[in-house]
Amino acid sequence: MIGWYVHHHGGGHLRRLQAIRPHLRHHDVTVLSSLRRPDDWQGDWVHLPMDLGADADPTAHGALHWAPTGVPGYRERMRLIAAWVAQHDPALFMVDVSVEVTALVRLLGVRTATVVMPGDRSDRPHRTGYDLADLLIGPWPAGAHRLPAGPAERVVAVGAISMFDGGRRPPLEPVPGRVLVLNGLGDGPSLADIDKIRQRVGGEWIVRGGRGERSTDLWADLTSAEVVVTHAGQNAVAEVAAARKPAVVVATERPHDEQLATVRALRRLGIVPAVDDWPSSGEWPALLRQARTQGGDAWSRWSTGHGAQDFAAAVEALADRS
Repeated sequence: MIGWYVHHHGGGHLRRLQAIRPHLRHHDVTVLSSLRRPDDWQGDWVHLPMDLGADADPTAHGALHWAPTGVPGYRERMRLIAAWVAQHDPALFMVDVSVEVTALVRLLGVRTATVVMPGDRSDRPHRTGYDLADLLIGPWPAGAHRLPAGPAERVVAVGAISMFDGGRRPPLEPVPGRVLVLNGLGDGPSLADIDKIRQRVGGEWIVRGGRGERSTDLWADLTSAEVVVTHAGQNAVAEVAAARKPAVVVATERPHDEQLATVRALRRLGIVPAVDDWPSSGEWPALLRQARTQGGDAWSRWSTGHGAQDFAAAVEALADRS
């Protein structure tokens, strides 16, 4: 049995698990999360209460990220995790991501694994979480991100993890002039701003996520586009990489400069044009020309096509040793 903590901020942590789960061949997985259980999830799901509440020092003097005192939801979520561990005695507990959950489960005597996120993770809580984990997994290629010396030596870098790893439909023929814009949840440029760019550069612009419609067939959207413009979230970048599409990657502001670290890694590796913030209208013609010129073949440096399988193999190898 493997326990799998899925953080409730955004949808990326759950999508990563959904990409990996089909490749976990030898162990049952129970999810513990405050997220709503997806209708198509096969397996057990422990719903955790939210942990919000007031506390003068929720960081415990800087040792943790979020451990508020006197907050019933926080106390109950940690109690439920401990109770599940006591009842099921898991071979491994995967944490994506939480320093506090990593510490709790490791103190209960269970092997732990955690995902190493991009950006500046040199703060005391992150270092503690990495020190406690038995396995550190990087969902990006080796050398893409600069990490503190200790964790850097232990990270298993598996490359980007995509829902399309391990079995892709044939791609559609790209439509000349079609640009697909992928936004994160609740952010991204306005539709009016995107329309101003379209009027300047021409072509058909399709917006998914953010202020646009949600994609009902992301593979079709990706492969039918000539160029993709995407935010630098790990999952969005992974899906574009899996499709090997010419792209412009734009960082959105996130804690720890997570997306900035990704666009800088993409620039350093020469994969696609990648910029630190949303370009002005006048910058788009050159960026789109550069994306078309570079093409999408260099995405193979970021995505092996089997990152989800390699992640699953690393997790099950540790579970088998328990």
